[in-house]
Amino acid sequence: MLHTCLQRHTRILSHSEVFNIGLFTEDPARLAAIERDPIDYLFKYVFVDYAPVTRAVGIKLLYSQCPDSDCLAFLQKLIDLDVQIIHLKRRDILAMYVSGLVARGENRWHVLEDEQAELLKQNSVVVSRDEFADFSARYIAEVKRYSRFFSDVPHLDIDFEELTTNTDGELRRVVEFLGLRYEEGMRPMTKKRITQPLSEIVVNYPDLEGLYLADGW
Repeated sequence: MLHTCLQRHTRILSHSEVFNIGLFTEDPARLAAIERDPIDYLFKYVFVDYAPVTRAVGIKLLYSQCPDSDCLAFLQKLIDLDVQIIHLKRRDILAMYVSGLVARGENRWHVLEDEQAELLKQNSVVVSRDEFADFSARYIAEVKRYSRFFSDVPHLDIDFEELTTNTDGELRRVVEFLGLRYEEGMRPMTKKRITQPLSEIVVNYPDLEGLYLADGW
């Protein structure tokens, strides 16, 4: 969501998952560049010369897509090169988890803004309590790990749930953090696939009580 909102800004160029190697299986030169030197790859493929109107260029990087076994060292290199960090976190981990289950089941990760997504059938999703508990614990550990690291460097924390309910306010914070002026009309190019309450579509929703909300980042 944040990525596509930033794409609406006339002075920002936001790249998607440039380290998602699954997107580049037919581009061996790019894959080789990522493996050889991820920083050099960024400055060859992403952080290049753009028209003067472009004032900020960024990437979306998932925890799981870090191109270096020592991700903190990789991020420190970017920070040393004056790359600014926006750390997007989610508190409703169950919503994120179920979204992933549905996306993998449908083999579809995005719903475009002008598309009409079908409602999911009631009680159509089953969540393994043990698998979700493991996922939740790993996600919370990752968020805390990176939050500790970012606490020592200039960065901006964004709460996904706040971004969805106070979109203009949070986007204004992001744009001002980047040293730019907020522009009206920065709306997402995609929308949520799941629009119903999780309690309606997850069969064993009551069994997951106490596992799905993370606080105290």
